[in-house]
Amino acid sequence: MSRSGQIEIKNIKNKYYAYYTLNIWDKRNKREIKKTRYLGRLDNGNIVINQKFVVPDRALQYGDIAAIMTLNRQSLDKIDNIFDKYNNEIKALALIIALYKSPLGYSRYYYKRSILSLIWPRLKIMNNNISYVLRYLSRRRDKFENLMEIKEDMLLLHIEISIISQIEEKNEFNVVILDILIDAISLNIINSDYITDKFYNIEKFINMTRSVNNGGVLILESGFNTPKNIQKLMKNNINFIIEGNENDIIKIKNRFKMEKIILYRDYNELLKKSIFFSEKRIGKLLYYIFYEGNEDVDFIEFKKVRNLKMAISNLDINHNLIYQAINLRNFIDRIVSYSKFRLYSDSVYWIDSRAIDGYVIINTIALNFYLSFFRHSTFIHPGRMSYIESLLLELSSVNAFIIKDDIYISKIPGELRRKMETIDESINLDAYREIIKR
Repeated sequence: MSRSGQIEIKNIKNKYYAYYTLNIWDKRNKREIKKTRYLGRLDNGNIVINQKFVVPDRALQYGDIAAIMTLNRQSLDKIDNIFDKYNNEIKALALIIALYKSPLGYSRYYYKRSILSLIWPRLKIMNNNISYVLRYLSRRRDKFENLMEIKEDMLLLHIEISIISQIEEKNEFNVVILDILIDAISLNIINSDYITDKFYNIEKFINMTRSVNNGGVLILESGFNTPKNIQKLMKNNINFIIEGNENDIIKIKNRFKMEKIILYRDYNELLKKSIFFSEKRIGKLLYYIFYEGNEDVDFIEFKKVRNLKMAISNLDINHNLIYQAINLRNFIDRIVSYSKFRLYSDSVYWIDSRAIDGYVIINTIALNFYLSFFRHSTFIHPGRMSYIESLLLELSSVNAFIIKDDIYISKIPGELRRKMETIDESINLDAYREIIKR
């Protein structure tokens, strides 16, 4: 291949023109100079090529694929090492889910329009093949569970996510409860499992988390905050953190017997920000109350604050870790909820229990890929997710043009490069040869 060039679009008097640019080294002046060659004008998004220049054979979406593959080099290599079949299909499907959160039926559309079709040509991801890939994943579940190693210094969290299945059986809908085992510090997903039931069943969830041989902490949504459920958790010696809702906060305020409750400011190292907090033991339980605010004070009174967060736990640990746990559960719940529209469409691939299990696994791998955008930056919070989604949209506009077996990358704006550095300085979108050779 020739040296890497770029396609650059210029707006001249409200008309758009395409140029091929190439940076070369000027030995005489000892500096880099840009050589430009006119390609043609843009008409309805297509380049009307100057007769002196060839038409690009293909234009493929490149930037977002290149970024996520660069961040997940090790995970992609592990998939190649542990799966002896469908490994490229598994990687491609997980990358497409992570980036586009689309139903599996649209996977081939994103595959053909992106650089993935050049990296892994002739993949078997047509509708009649996807169920086979999912069932294969389930049969190799033991391999999937070994993708990530459990280390002693990990803070392991069982994140509980409940969703309503769109598969109707006997005029009833199933509740699907996911158990996502994740290292809270590195944001690496260790394992995932699921159960289906007609209602929320904490006993089954306790048994499911016990199937993974680790300590771990159950992180539960506020719907599980009942005296009966807490009693079952305590009886089974399960470490847990349950997020409270607004009504729980009102009850706790009354249980404090109108004492003057003060929220104290503290620096949360995991979230890289200051928060106000208070904690109080009532019986065998600890109640943690949190508030994010910009008040220029060291403490504020509880009764004057809205938008509080609360957690109930049997753990007497640093409040920073409690706060991190409920933020992480909310974040993952938001990602899963954002993708709920896919369930009805994807249910056509759930031909048996193995296919359903494989569906959980492929989406877990995709979630792990997506979390890579957060591992080297400020810890997740609602604004950060919006920032990442906006960044991915910008990256998707960086294309790879195929011209006579040579590859040219469209111009990458300097501002976009600076944004990528806030995620991970190792990302190099210009290194297309390394990415395509995977």
